[in-house]
Amino acid sequence: NALLGFGRSLVSDMPGTTRDVVVTITAFDGWPVHLSDTAGIRAPSEELEAAGIDRANNRLRQADLKLVVLDRGDPPQAGDLEILENWREALVIAHKCDRPNLWAQQTPHDAIPVSSLTGAGLSDLEQALVSRLVPKVPSQGTPLPINDRQIHCLQRARAAVESDSERDFRAIVQELMTGPANFTEP
Repeated sequence: NALLGFGRSLVSDMPGTTRDVVVTITAFDGWPVHLSDTAGIRAPSEELEAAGIDRANNRLRQADLKLVVLDRGDPPQAGDLEILENWREALVIAHKCDRPNLWAQQTPHDAIPVSSLTGAGLSDLEQALVSRLVPKVPSQGTPLPINDRQIHCLQRARAAVESDSERDFRAIVQELMTGPANFTEP
């Protein structure tokens, strides 16, 4: 919610509140970003929470970047440390930096301190997101896919090259350049 500037997800201090994956699209430094707020990854206390955690894990498998949000105002739990160990590539957020740090020496050195309450660290988090998602900014004039159809065409073209199918590759490139066969201008 703090990154978006408005309340998109319901929030609570009670663990297990988030059950569904809440998705929104925003932009950071001009780059479009799909954000997914999921249930926390932990041992579920009941069946409905377990279903939310399953949905979260499915979304995480598809994510270009995982964010681990640690509540540094609460002492670390074994599950928190396990996630940090298993998701070394994740961007770590030390949330609630306006409260005393109860993680002490266990906070990862590269964790970004953020406070949703005060807004502290949000610009640093945005910069870190962009640098992780777009590590090398393409030079001006470089074509970029801008929609799901174009991305899908490029993925199919890659598969055609990998399977050594020049005919399929040429057809896909033609579709990419002109649109699908059933596409008509409005």
